[in-house]
Formats: sequence, C-alpha cells, structure tokens
Amino acid sequence: MLDLLTDYEHLIVAGMQFDDLPKEDEKALRLLGEADPSGVLLAAFLSVKHRERSREYDENYRSIEERLRSIEGRLDRAIEAAEEKNDLSLRAKTEKPPRSWRWFKGLGKIAQGTALTLADCGLAAGLIVVPVAPTTQTWGAIISSITGVGTTLHGIGELRGE
Repeated sequence: MLDLLTDYEHLIVAGMQFDDLPKEDEKALRLLGEADPSGVLLAAFLSVKHRERSREYDENYRSIEERLRSIEGRLDRAIEAAEEKNDLSLRAKTEKPPRSWRWFKGLGKIAQGTALTLADCGLAAGLIVVPVAPTTQTWGAIISSITGVGTTLHGIGELRGE
C-alpha cells in the first residue's frame, strides 16, 4: 500500500482538497493540546501542495538558454538532413550577406550632422542671432548640437557598413 501511495503521490496531491482531510485529524490535534488545529492542518496541506508544485516545476523547468541551444541543435540537424537528402546547401541560403557600405548615405549624414552642429555652436556663441528668448536659444542649441553629433556618428557607421 505504501508503494502505491509513493508511486502515485503526485496524482493524489494534485487532486487533494483541504475539505478531503478527515475531521478526526483536527480532533486529535486538539486533544494533543494544539490551540489552532485547523490552522496547523491548513499549513501542512499548503506545504504539501507547494512541495508538489515545486517538484513539478523543477522537473519541467529548463532555462531559456538550454531551450535555445536545443532548438539550435535541432535546426542544425534538420539542415544537415535536408542537405544530404536534396544535396542543396541550405546553410548558404540562411546566412545573411555582409552589409554593404553606403557611401552617399554616410557622407550625406556626416555633412548634415556637421552643418547642424556648426550652426548650433554659432547660435550658442551668439554669432548667429535669432529673435527668441535666450534660454530657448541656448537649450535649443544644446539639444540640436547633440542631434547633429549623433547624425554625424550615424553617417560614420553607414560608411563603415555597420
């Protein structure tokens, strides 16, 4: 009997409800001097349920990294099987070609960013006069010059093929 309980413990615990516990257990705990026998039984019941859920989680849990490695291995085996079967190189089709350099786009962004930054520096230094409040002019120049530097760096990245 104990072997059956051990073998099917997960099924028993999964279907168990707190109301299924015999009322004699509560009476026995009260006779033993327990002040809150129903609370003790509830705590024990929840502990058993939690232990079972934790065991199921531990058995079924695999980290995301393990899952991705498993998927990657299955894909590699599928590609190899397809290559052997069809004598086609699927790997060449799945690999991304290297990104080409974009000369005109890169040079355009560098020119745009440089011009924007130079104009903003002139605005901040007071060389270019615009009829707006001084704080608006200053903060606008700072923010716009940061945008200009970012555009310049983006253009450099385009030239490098990044």
